[in-house]
Amino acid sequence: MVALLQAVIFDMDGVIAETEGDGHRVAFNETFRRNEIKAEWDQETYAELLKIPAGKDRLRHYILQNALLPEEGLEDRIIDLLRQKTVIFQDLVKSGQIPARPGVRDFIQSLFKANLKVALATTGSEKAAHTLLISLLGK
Repeated sequence: MVALLQAVIFDMDGVIAETEGDGHRVAFNETFRRNEIKAEWDQETYAELLKIPAGKDRLRHYILQNALLPEEGLEDRIIDLLRQKTVIFQDLVKSGQIPARPGVRDFIQSLFKANLKVALATTGSEKAAHTLLISLLGK
């Protein structure tokens, strides 16, 4: 029996667009700057931090490892920092600073034309994913 392709599921970061180094990292650094947190993630540091699967856990790890903020109230502070980072990331996307990877638009359009289901999987925020998709692919 031959199984026919029925759907394609994409990851967002690094597949649809180079969002990690050119988007999330930049947005984290801007969030640090706006909140007067003495941190800046270069490409090498961020690549190492990407071994930690989610932004919230990544940020918590880095803050605790480097004693950047007091532990009291840290979870609420992390949530606020991530909210700010998401807004900054969305602004980067909307401004066109994070383009689709080559061929992505055409490939997804060909999937739609073939009546295949297309989905997106990400550990990122739904708002960030939605903004990226609309910006890169339209409604």
